[in-house]
Amino acid sequence: MADEGRLAALRQKFVARSREQAARITELRALLKTKAAMTPETLGELKRLCHSLHGAAGTFGFEAVSDAAATAEDLSEDLVAAGAAPDVMLYAKLDAALGQVLERIAHIA
Repeated sequence: MADEGRLAALRQKFVARSREQAARITELRALLKTKAAMTPETLGELKRLCHSLHGAAGTFGFEAVSDAAATAEDLSEDLVAAGAAPDVMLYAKLDAALGQVLERIAHIA
């Protein structure tokens, strides 16, 4: 019973933290739309946020969040790898993937 209580508390911490991460992702997503402000450092932060969400969401059974975050993480990495001349479609794909992450976080409790 005590383990169940600890797990429930950890799950609630994850939910609260994911909402904080969603707020930061929203800020970074706005920068993505300007493209010029999307630096390797910014993309790295976005990738780290998505990586963290991917792992933690999966641990707590939020597979939809985990899957969406994994996709956004991969696309962030692809943009970093593309360097100075990324494909415009890659930006659009990342924007859509981030939208999915945010939507799925909004539906967890």
